[in-house]
Amino acid sequence: MVTPTRVTLHGPELEPLNRILRKYPDHSDYFMRVQFCDEDGADLFVTPKASFDQVFHRYRDILKNGISVAGRIYQFLGFSHSSLRSHAAWFLAPFYFRGELQLYQNIIKSLIQIPAKCAARIGQAFSETPSFISLEETGIQWRNIPDVKKQDGDIQRIFSDGVGTISQDALELTWPRLLQGGSIPTCLQIRWGGVKGMLSLDTRLRGRVMCIRTESMEKFPSRDKHNLEICDAASRPLRLVLNRQMIKIMEDLGVENSFFLRLQAIELDRLRAVTTDAYNTGTFLHMQGIGLNCFLPTFIKALDKYGIDYRQDDFLRIVVESVVLRELRLLKHKARIPVSKGVTLFGIMDETGSEGG
Repeated sequence: MVTPTRVTLHGPELEPLNRILRKYPDHSDYFMRVQFCDEDGADLFVTPKASFDQVFHRYRDILKNGISVAGRIYQFLGFSHSSLRSHAAWFLAPFYFRGELQLYQNIIKSLIQIPAKCAARIGQAFSETPSFISLEETGIQWRNIPDVKKQDGDIQRIFSDGVGTISQDALELTWPRLLQGGSIPTCLQIRWGGVKGMLSLDTRLRGRVMCIRTESMEKFPSRDKHNLEICDAASRPLRLVLNRQMIKIMEDLGVENSFFLRLQAIELDRLRAVTTDAYNTGTFLHMQGIGLNCFLPTFIKALDKYGIDYRQDDFLRIVVESVVLRELRLLKHKARIPVSKGVTLFGIMDETGSEGG
């Protein structure tokens, strides 16, 4: 962690895999995730009442010259979109791989001359992709198909923007790699070389094949197309959670402020009730995905059955309070307000045209 006055070391901690880490599995200790934050670990916010010039100069020097850790100089490598939003980036210390010294120039190669576009495309390689399959080993073939377009007056609408298809046989090969708790996904959010977007199941396809609409899905040319990387899979609806951007759009469309305040009050009441009994606590932790690997939500409910109050244990109480506090901070600073009867869905195309239009 890099703060305005110091550099502190943490970890090692588990990090989701991405394309770069997967390519160099035996050299993971040469990669370091660096968080830029305030002294207490919180995000650093700019205020017009104070000058941040010295802080910016310090961060710029670190991004330019790197960080010395245990005799190695870790220099800036890249970031994904999500890590950029959280003020984090990946740094690299040089190492030898197959007899060649690996530096920034060797790992990150780009012919894109526009800085913002180049950074966005580099970030695609750092997207978290917990699962992947080898196209060569599985025998999955790919083909290019055109985008579906329709003229709307003077504007040409692209209905298939960022969405391809995949056959049943090919999709089934991904299921063992996906941790979905027994549910069967029918859509995949993928990264494949310079391609990004969604693949939806098309039962009309035969064999092991995926269809890519390169016009809208290929963001840049790439030769690294050995693995189909999977960011996420759609097997069930996700919770709908508002944020500041969505609230602003809905306000512009005429939604009253009282609607958002009412939803916020409901969420505050829910968070206050989390610690009232073990059932609420366990359900809350399960919804937040906290401690699922060690069955923490189930454990807390089991303690209650035996007449043991988890709040009497300092560790368990602090864990629950920390999760509740995190949700309160998100509610306050990012207007992260759940909508009880709303769902979030992956956007795909009606390939069969059964919906009309």
